[in-house]
Amino acid sequence: MHRYFVEEKINNSFVFSTQNLHHFKNVVKIKTSEQIMIVHDKVEYLVEVLGLTDNLVDTKIISKKQEAKQSNVRVTLVLGLIREQKWDFVLQKATELGVDEIIPVMFKRSVVKIDAKKIDNKIERWKRICEDAAEQSHQISTPKIRPIIDKIENLKNFVNSKIKLVAYESEKDESFKKYLSKDLKEITLVVGPEGGFEEKEINWFKENDYNIVTLGKRILRAETAPLMFLSNIIFEYEL
Repeated sequence: MHRYFVEEKINNSFVFSTQNLHHFKNVVKIKTSEQIMIVHDKVEYLVEVLGLTDNLVDTKIISKKQEAKQSNVRVTLVLGLIREQKWDFVLQKATELGVDEIIPVMFKRSVVKIDAKKIDNKIERWKRICEDAAEQSHQISTPKIRPIIDKIENLKNFVNSKIKLVAYESEKDESFKKYLSKDLKEITLVVGPEGGFEEKEINWFKENDYNIVTLGKRILRAETAPLMFLSNIIFEYEL
């Protein structure tokens, strides 16, 4: 059954985005009397399609369900920008694994540089990737994508977790597992770009109450580390 996220509901009608409307009309060609799932404001609606006017889908609501988030732990990923194909992969899979927020950062060793004129379009594209992944994996919300951070000190404006971890390949003893307590409510993990962190960046994290940790004996790629971490969150708090 097809599933769509919408931001606006008017009585029993739902306002579709341009992308979702195109999929609805031209790709799967949903017709009157067909049933679809619509998620609005973390409520899941099973509806029968009655008609379409412009971008407004008129429906008969068959049932609705307020679903709880699968994990009670809120996870924020602070990710160094990496090459586009790998970045898209991380967005997609992190969404499937239940991340709540993603903060892209241009660290000193980030190979990827984004033209300021293209940033807004990039972020909109990233949001669509996350929305598609959330629909496919039957999530009740999509992760929040923050603006790109180009100065590490600006993280102070976005990261509020009490538990803040930095995955660093040079750390050998301090395991991230010690921070996964039974009463954990929120956690932030920082993963660097392909080139890793500069020593000045690690020092800044230490000075600002981030814990420098290892994710294990293996040296993981920038696109693998956040997914390994999210998988552990699922194992610890959902299964």
